[in-house]
Amino acid sequence: MKMRKHYPSFITGIFAGAALGAVTMSLFDPARGRARRALVRDKTKSWWMSGLYYGGRVLRDIRNRTKGMVARVSRSIRRDDGIDDETLVQRVRSGFGRILKHPGAIDVSAYEGVVTLAGPVLESEAEDLIACVKRLSGVKGVLDRLDIVTSEEASVQTESRIR
Repeated sequence: MKMRKHYPSFITGIFAGAALGAVTMSLFDPARGRARRALVRDKTKSWWMSGLYYGGRVLRDIRNRTKGMVARVSRSIRRDDGIDDETLVQRVRSGFGRILKHPGAIDVSAYEGVVTLAGPVLESEAEDLIACVKRLSGVKGVLDRLDIVTSEEASVQTESRIR
């Protein structure tokens, strides 16, 4: 079997030569060549700097994600078993403060890592509250003594409870 060598076709060579000649003539034109070269230089510098900027953002993002994963893995390896109950209560309050409309209406207590939740809570928020508390570091269990209420009842009960 005979091997054929592949050469660029004659037509392709003509077009490539013509294009190279046009670019060269355009860039080295005595009247406007200096301005065109400056434009090419400025655009090239702009693209290069944009690449560095966005490349740096990507690298920072990867670095921050890696730090987060390392922290999450190291936290899961060494669990917070020695946490005192008052700190755990404050951690729970901080955790569900972002979920509930009336976080002050919930009584929180803890004993040896087991958290007890009591008080009125909206029906739509109860499941998220329990899941949030279970996810917190240092929580070994959750006792649910919540009063599930509708939205009309909740506003009345929580208002009187907060005062």
